[in-house]
This record gives sequence, structure tokens and C-alpha cells, in this order.
Amino acid sequence: MCVLVVKSRCPQSQFRNPFLPMSDESDNLRPSRWCIKRIGFLFLYFWAWVSVVLFSWWATSAIYYHEFLPRWLGLIFAIAFVAGIAAVLVKLKKVIVARAIVAGMILLVYLTWIWITPRTDRVWLDQHQRFATISIQENRVSITGLRHTKYVTEQNYKTEYESFDFDLNRIRSVWFFVQRFTSLKSLGHTFLSFEIDTDSGRRFISVSAEIRCEPNEGYGPIRGMFKQYELIYIISDERDALGYRTHIRPKDRVWMYRCNATPEQAQQMFRDIAQRNHQLQIQPEFYHTLLNNCTNNIVTHANRLAEQPASYFDLKIILPGYSAKPAYKLGLIGEPGESFAELQKRSRVDEIARSIDLDENFSVNVRRVVPNSHDE
Repeated sequence: MCVLVVKSRCPQSQFRNPFLPMSDESDNLRPSRWCIKRIGFLFLYFWAWVSVVLFSWWATSAIYYHEFLPRWLGLIFAIAFVAGIAAVLVKLKKVIVARAIVAGMILLVYLTWIWITPRTDRVWLDQHQRFATISIQENRVSITGLRHTKYVTEQNYKTEYESFDFDLNRIRSVWFFVQRFTSLKSLGHTFLSFEIDTDSGRRFISVSAEIRCEPNEGYGPIRGMFKQYELIYIISDERDALGYRTHIRPKDRVWMYRCNATPEQAQQMFRDIAQRNHQLQIQPEFYHTLLNNCTNNIVTHANRLAEQPASYFDLKIILPGYSAKPAYKLGLIGEPGESFAELQKRSRVDEIARSIDLDENFSVNVRRVVPNSHDE
């Protein structure tokens, strides 16, 4: 295509037999220079319009989901915004002026959007009313508000809270869970469980970074990019975190991976999580589907301990449903010489868990059945 364009604009004398000597070297360079400039112009032109489309989409969605607007009014304003952009781009002949006006419209939306700040004083769903507190004095851990939700159905449940004290040095291991809740492999949820030796036996405490829901509010990936949910760390008994995803959601697929972490590393990670949990209580943050989700937060904790940190820009981390693959590549999960397919096959736990009663021995019994779970 480039050669055809150049041929139509350049003198015929510039196209010579390459095996014949050139009388003027500059004549040989002009067509290629023109071609490079043309390609560069087309490249910038293309990305300029891509930017207009993407930022316009963002601004339109930000208007629609704007906290200060009722949803019906947000819809009207969003439609008006799109119509205004279309009118500017069609009516104005000078493309640069049109783009400048569109950029100003988008900037105006952004200036109203940045005033939306996360809050802790909303009316929350029963399960999200209490923020667990974790206090660590030397090596003594005290958890207040440890959640245990007992489900009958997804909408019929009873949430209970308890206090739990233990010695930090008795954290034995940490487990990484991946839940896929749709047919799309990319969408998922991840959380951790810590195995703790207690005088009455082993106990498993789960930590899950989630959206903090208001009543009648459900999760939406698009909504999650527009300051619709605050972020909360759910500290719960594993029967709550895993049991809900296996017994109450029968179509969900769940994998349970034991992390290749020493007890000391698991203890340090738990200490780091306690600090992060406290920070969210005094300085709330918005959940973001891509930038501040369940897996991003786990990666932050893991990177402080890993010799080779994971990249936040890895698409398989941005999309939690794929997050086990980078963890495997970094050696955080899996046995030496084990393929990822073999690891996934033996770590699939949802069907196994559904066959086990949700009693106080649930977590221990699950690990007794899961192949090669290192359980004694």
C-alpha cells in the first residue's frame, strides 16, 4: 500500500533499477523518508481517534455511574454527553478544534468525578457491616470481628462474629484460592487462608479483599471501575469463605493451592495484611475492577516477600481468573517438575468440598482428600 501511494506522488525518475548506479543518493532516500513520515502520521492519527473513543467511553460511563446523580438522570446526561460529542465532531470542520472541545468536555467530567471520595458511613449489607480488627502485640495476635456466616441459601444466612487470639509463630502455612464464578475464565475471585496450630487443633483463617456492598447492591465488573464500591478485607473462618463458594454456589469452580512459603514468610505476610486492614479502616479506598481488586492486593503482600516480584501489568494478574498461572511461573505454587495442567487438576477442590459437611472439621477434612496437599 505504501509503495502505491509513493508512486502516485513521487516522480517516476525516483524509481530506478536497484542494480544500476544512482547519480544522486538523495533521490534514493526521498521516497523512503516520505513513506516513513506518512506511516508515522497515520499511526498518530489512528491513536488520536482511539484515544477520543476510549476517553469518551470513560466519561460517558462516569456520568452514568456518577454518585451525585440518580441512575435515571445519569442515563439522560450520558446520552446528552454522547450526542454533544457527536455533534462537535460532525459539525466542526477543523478536526483539531473539535478534538480540543471534546477533550475539554471529558476534563469537565473528570473534575466532577474526582470529588467523589470513599466513605465508611454508608448503610452496609449485613455481612459487611463490621470491619475486623487485627491487633498484634509482639507475637500475640488478637482478631475482633472474625466473621462466620452460616448460609441456608445465598440470600438466607446468619452472620456471626467472634474474637480469636493466637500466637503469630503458630501460623504454619498459607493457601491461595481461585474461584471462577462465570463461564468466562478471566473473571474470578482470589483469597488466602492461613493455617494456624491451636491447642484445640488446626484452624484456617481466610483473608479476602472484596467490594463492600450496600443492601440490594450486586457486583458488576464495569461498575467496579467507576467508584461504585468501597474495598474491604473480609477476615473470616474458612468455612465462610470456601463453604459459601462451594456449597451455596454449586456452579462455581474453585482451586486450592498450597503456597511455597515458609512459616516465617506466612507469618510476615499475615502481619502485612494486618497493617493493610488497619489502613483501610482509617483511610478507605475504592475497589477497582482492574487496579485495586482481590488479586492486586494479594500481589502487593506477596511481592514484599518474593525474590522475584510479580508484575502488576501482567494481564493474568489484572484478570483474577488467570492469576494461578503467574503464581506458578514464579514458583509460588506447585511442586518441582510439575506442569501447570497437573497442578490445576489436583488442586480443583469445589466438588470435593461439596461432599464434606460444613462442620468445625471442614477445612481439615478437605485437605485430607485433596491429592498431594502436603497434609499430614
